[in-house]
Amino acid sequence: MRKSSVLTPGGVDAWLHQAFALHQQGQLGQARALYEQVLARQPAHAQALYLLGTLALQARDMRLAELMLGKAARANPRHAPTLINLAMALSQLDKHTAALETIERALALEPTSVPARGARVGMLVRASRATDALREVDALLAAGVQSAELWVNKGIAHNELGQAAEAERCFDHVLSLAPNHPDAQSQKVKLLIARERYDDALELVDRVLATAPNDAQAHANRGHVLVELRRYADAVEACGRACAIEVSVDRLTRLSTALCLAGRVGEAEATIKNARGLDAEYPPLWVAAGVVLASLGDYATAALNFDRFLRVRGNEDKVLLL
Repeated sequence: MRKSSVLTPGGVDAWLHQAFALHQQGQLGQARALYEQVLARQPAHAQALYLLGTLALQARDMRLAELMLGKAARANPRHAPTLINLAMALSQLDKHTAALETIERALALEPTSVPARGARVGMLVRASRATDALREVDALLAAGVQSAELWVNKGIAHNELGQAAEAERCFDHVLSLAPNHPDAQSQKVKLLIARERYDDALELVDRVLATAPNDAQAHANRGHVLVELRRYADAVEACGRACAIEVSVDRLTRLSTALCLAGRVGEAEATIKNARGLDAEYPPLWVAAGVVLASLGDYATAALNFDRFLRVRGNEDKVLLL
C-alpha cells in the first residue's frame, strides 16, 4: 500500500502531523484517534481521509478503508496513491470489477508506477484472471522488478492454470529468500494439500516453527493440514495457538471449523460470534457459520450462509473451511 511522503498544504492542524508520526511508528490506534479528530473538524480533508484509509488497509479493516479512501478519491481524484490503496481495499472485498477500474485510473495518472502495476497483478489473481496476471508479472520481472509478492502471485496464477510444479517453484523461490514468508508458506501448504502431500505440508510448517515458534501463520497453516488429516483435536490446538499469538477473523474462522469438526459445537458457535465482531462480512466466515448451523440441525440457515458465500466467491473448489 502507498503512503504519500508529502503532508498537506499549509495550515495543517498539528493533530495531523502528530497522527502521521504515530502512524509511521506503528501506533495505529493512537494515529487513528487523531485522524478522526481532524476529520471531525474538517470532514472533507483529503489527506486525513487518505491516511486514515491507508491505516485501515494496514489494519485489514477493509470496509473502513473503502469508505475513507473512496471519500479521499472524490476529494482529490488525481492522487494516484489514494486510488491504488482504494483498489486494493476493493479487491480484498471481492469487488473485482471496481478494483480493476480503480487501478486503471491510477495507472492513467502514473503509467509506469511499479506499485500500481504490482497491485494490479494481485487484483487480477483475486479476480481469477490468471493468464492476464502472468502476462503482467512476466513483464515486470523482465523489467527488473523483483518482489516476494510478485513471485507469490505468479505461483497462485500458475496453480490456478493447473501448473502445479511451476507454482511450487515460485513459492520455493520466495521461501528460499524468506523462509517464514507468510503468503508463500500458506500458498505452498494449500498446493501440497491439494496434491495430498500432507507429510510435506507438515514438514514445511514444522520447519518454520522450529525456528519461529510464535509464527501465528505457521500455526494456522498447521491447523489447516491437520484438519485435512482429520486430526481434529490437534487442529484445534494449532488454530487456538495461532489465535493466542495474533487473533484475526481468518484464524478465528479456522478455529471455529476445527472445533466444530472436533465435536465442540458450542465452542465453535462462540468462536463464530467472536469472529463476527472482527469482520461479519468475511466470506469464509459465512461458510464456517454454515458448518456450525448444520451441526446444530439448522439446515435452512446453513444453506443460506453457503449460498451467500457462493454469490460472492463463485464456484470455488470447496465451499469450505480453511
